[in-house]
Amino acid sequence: MRAVVVVLAGLCLPVAGQAQTAEMPNYDVERQCRRIAAIGGNYSEAMYGACFDSEQSSYDNVKLRWSALPESIRRQCDRIARVGGPGSYSMLEACVQSEESAGRQNQQRQFRR
Repeated sequence: MRAVVVVLAGLCLPVAGQAQTAEMPNYDVERQCRRIAAIGGNYSEAMYGACFDSEQSSYDNVKLRWSALPESIRRQCDRIARVGGPGSYSMLEACVQSEESAGRQNQQRQFRR
């Protein structure tokens, strides 16, 4: 079921009673890890396994809070995670963590004269 959204004065607001869901991006982990494992010309089973495990861990971590993230972070980090390949949940997680950390730091910043 899709959430119903009302646009009012440029703001997108979910209609009461409708759950707003945001689906996790769907990256081709196998393809990404095969690419990583073949860097340098020789395929590495160890690199493939490490990549796969890292991608699974990152996916699991981000999935828990994906729908609660601001839309701007979801969009930006998805774009970054797709740069140069089929997408990486490890990159997605790193981006989300960086954006959240920067947001907290920026809330405390004060320009002093």
